Amino acid sequence: MPFGDCRGGLSIIGAAFTSYDPVADADGRISSAALKVAGALAEATASRHALRLMAVDTQPDGPQDAVGLQWLWRAVALAFVYFVVAKLGLRYATIGPSISPVWPPTGLAIAALVILGLRYWPAVLVGAFLANATTPVPIIAAFGIGCGNATEAVLAAYLLRRRWGRR
Repeated sequence: MPFGDCRGGLSIIGAAFTSYDPVADADGRISSAALKVAGALAEATASRHALRLMAVDTQPDGPQDAVGLQWLWRAVALAFVYFVVAKLGLRYATIGPSISPVWPPTGLAIAALVILGLRYWPAVLVGAFLANATTPVPIIAAFGIGCGNATEAVLAAYLLRRRWGRR
């Protein structure tokens, strides 16, 4: 198989994987053949993704790439500013490590989503998650808090943009 053509190998491995029904032995372990097939499938998938990443051009080719880079930089900046403002808000946490009576990042997130557009919600999610992940709360709770913060900002921005229009 040539180096650049992974699709044939994936279909062969995928066919072998789907046609093989791994049956656990008496101890509950999956046979080594099933593990080898799963490992080969994972390796082929990883090499396919590596080839795709190597083929990515780092220079913008036109306006579409420039728009993508602009979105990325704005999203990173929004996530960073949200994180910093959230850490300042967490200084006022009185009830628990992530519960603050004053939460300025909400206003920042709503304003950013109204001005920049709702497509920047992942930046709010990342900033909120990182800010709460640096507190003593469990990671899953930090993710839940981040989802709640992103959802409230998206909903508020959506309602504001719907009521008063995009200006």
